[in-house]
Amino acid sequence: MSRHARDGRRGAWGLLTAAWLVSSGCFHDQVMDPAGEPSDEAGTSSGAGDSGTTGLDDGSTGGDEHPGSTGELGSTGGEDESTGALATTGDDEGSSTGVQADGSSGETVLHVDELLPGDLVVTEVMWNPSCSLDACEWIEILNTTDAPVSLADLYVQDIDYDPGNQGRVTLDVVVAPGEVAVIVRGVSFWPYDFEPDAVYGPNPGLNNGSPDRVVLRSETAIIDETPTFSIDHPEGVAWSLSTSYLDAVANDDSAHWCDATEPLPTVSTTELGTPGVLDSPC
Repeated sequence: MSRHARDGRRGAWGLLTAAWLVSSGCFHDQVMDPAGEPSDEAGTSSGAGDSGTTGLDDGSTGGDEHPGSTGELGSTGGEDESTGALATTGDDEGSSTGVQADGSSGETVLHVDELLPGDLVVTEVMWNPSCSLDACEWIEILNTTDAPVSLADLYVQDIDYDPGNQGRVTLDVVVAPGEVAVIVRGVSFWPYDFEPDAVYGPNPGLNNGSPDRVVLRSETAIIDETPTFSIDHPEGVAWSLSTSYLDAVANDDSAHWCDATEPLPTVSTTELGTPGVLDSPC
C-alpha cells in the first residue's frame, strides 16, 4: 500500500467513533468490550502461572494511566524538550513525515490506537518455557505496516479476553516496518541470552494444560490473535508461524504454525526458538 493511500486510511480511522468489528470466519479480530468479565485464571497458568515481577514497570497490568509513553505529535516543530516526543514539521494533518527526537527527519511513528486489525502479527510464542512458574514467557510481534509503530499501550490478553487479567506495554518501543519485537511476561529471572524489547507482565499467564491463545489489542479493538495452542505442547519449545504465512488471517490457522527447531540456550537448559528472527518455514 502506498504512503498516500495509508495516510488516507489513517484519516478515516481518526474520524471513527465506533470500534471495528471483523467477523470473518477465519479472522477473529473484533471489537472488544473494555468492561469485560473477570476470569478464574487470574493471570496464572494451569500448574504454571505466577505473580511474576517484571523488574521494569509496576504499571503494566492494563490501567488507564500511561506512564513513560512518548511518541506524541508536537505542534511547534522540532524536538519537544520536555518529553523527547516526535514533533511535526508544521502541519499535523496529512503529513507523512516528521522530525524524530534526535532531530533527524523520518516517517511519523504510528501509535497502537491508530492501527488496524492485522497491522501487528504474532509470529512466535514461548508459552511453556522451562523457567520457574513460566515467568519468562515471550511473544514475537511483526510490524506489517509501511511505517514505524510504537508498542506503547499495546495490550496483551489470552483466551478469556479479560481486561482484568491483561498486560500492557508501557515503554515507547518503536518497531520499524517489516521488523519484529519480542515482548515478555517478566524479567525478574531471565534465563535467555537475548534482551527483550519490552515487558507486558505479569499478566496474563498462558495456560499449559488447557486451550489458550495470545491476543494483541488496543483500547478499542483486537489487532491480532493466534489460534489456540496445542494442549500437549512440549515444555521449552516455542510455537512459530511459517514465514510463508506472515499475515493476521493466515496466522489464525494452526496448520501454519510449527514447533521451533533452533536451539535457544538458557542458563539451565536448552530450549528451542528464534526470538527476533523470522526464519521458520514450517
